[in-house]
Parts: sequence; C-alpha cells; structure tokens
Amino acid sequence: MNREDSRLLRLYPAAYRQLHGDELAGTYADAIAAAGRTARLREAADLAGHALRVRLRATSGDPAGRALGAAAPYVVGIAAGHALMVALWIATGMYFSDPLWRFGHGKVELAASALMALTAIGAVLGRWQWARLLATAAAVVTLAGVLLNPTAAVMPGLLHVALVVALILGCPPDLRPDSGTARRQAAGMTLLLVVPLVGLRAVAPALMLGQTTWTLLLLAGALLVAVAAQGGRDHRMAGILVASLPWAVLPMLGYRVVGQYLIWIAMTYPLAYGLGLLLHRLRPRTVGSA
Repeated sequence: MNREDSRLLRLYPAAYRQLHGDELAGTYADAIAAAGRTARLREAADLAGHALRVRLRATSGDPAGRALGAAAPYVVGIAAGHALMVALWIATGMYFSDPLWRFGHGKVELAASALMALTAIGAVLGRWQWARLLATAAAVVTLAGVLLNPTAAVMPGLLHVALVVALILGCPPDLRPDSGTARRQAAGMTLLLVVPLVGLRAVAPALMLGQTTWTLLLLAGALLVAVAAQGGRDHRMAGILVASLPWAVLPMLGYRVVGQYLIWIAMTYPLAYGLGLLLHRLRPRTVGSA
C-alpha cells in the first residue's frame, strides 16, 4: 500500500484500524486495481466518508446512522416540496410565507429549487447517488447566491440548506432509501406539502398557513402513523425527529418569533406519539378470530 492509501486508512480511529485495518486495505486495493482516475477518486471519497461515519458513530450499525437512514426520505420529500413552492412563487407571484429560501436573486433561488426538486425525483426513482449529487449542487448554488448577496438576512437560508444537504449525505450508503416504501414516503411528503398549501392559497388568498408550520404538522402525522404501526420501538421515530431539525431549529436565527417552531414541536409531537401508542395498543392481537 502506498503512502496516499495509508493516509486514507489513518482517517479511521486507531482501535477500528487495529480490528479491521487489513480487511479495509485489502478491499480498497481490490476496488482500485486497474481502476481509472475517476474511479480511484470515487473509491477514496467513499473510504473517507466511511471513516468519518465511523468516527461520528453514524454507520448503519449505530443508532445515529439508522436514524439518518430513516430521516432521508422525509428530508428529501419535504425539501423538494419547499423548493417547488419557491419555484411557483417566483414563476407566478403566488406568495407563500417561507423566509428560508430568499437570497435576493430570483434566478439563483429558482436554480437551487430546481436542483432540490430533481433531488427528490432521483430519490423517488431509486437513483440515490444522483440524488446526493443534485443535493450537493443545490447547496453550491445556494452558497453562490449568498456570495452574490452577502447580508446577514440570507444566512439562515444558507444554514438551513446546508443542514438539509448534510442530512441527505449523512445517510449510510447501505441504508439508502431506495426501497419502494422509502420512495413512496418521499413522494408522499412532497405532494402532501405542496397540494394543500397551493389549494388553500388559491381558494382563500387571505388565509395564510406557513410552510414550516404545515411541514411540522405533516411530520407529526408521520410520527403518529409510525408509532401506531410499530409501537414506538422503531428507528423511524428517531428519523422523523432528525428530519424535523432543518425546519425547527435554524429558522430561529432569522425569524421574528424565536423558538416558535420548537414550541410547536413540544406541543404536537408528544400528542402524536401518545395517540399513536394508543392506536397501537387498540389494534387486535389475534389473527383469524371472528
């Protein structure tokens, strides 16, 4: 193994290298044997990413990794829904209350929104690698928008997008949400976010329901469904809480009511959890009884 490959392995914790170093070195050597430059770079990036997940205890064998895997379809679906709303706002002038995507440049916003919508399409089609790349591109475009308009007012939007992309990229590769259930979750969250808000805005223009409030209501509903099905012992519960972070925490940095969404979560999520447990316990326990 050459010096560059040895440096890659040193990214792992010492104890992990001692246990798995030879196996990692052999697997990596086989992967890059006769590989081109692009393939070698991809394998090196994968190895470095795995080392980071090991250090952060966010692999598929860790609770944090399983939570990130469960959060991924919700994060992608909701982010795409918000992106579509922004695109609709720019294209038609139909205003929606969402301070997170305003960077002062309509073209930049539209480009970032389009990339995030394509991220969701890639996830729904089971092309998770493309979804990750498109999400990263959305973050880069968002950063470009902030650099074009470097004011304090746009920083919450940048931090919000950075957290969304970090959650998408943090999903362990062996837990990528390309199953039919995960793809339906992503598509369902997008539709449930966009359709009711657009319909409400079209029917009652004076009635304004914030996108973030509706987002957290949807996630509370998803929590209720998950608990009712699994009884509160499934990693999806932690995943839904993780998926709530971009819309619950970072808006405090730039919104006029500090902490309002955390208060909203504190009110609705325990209620959804308790109701889900009640529904789970009321489910029949026998099969085939008349």
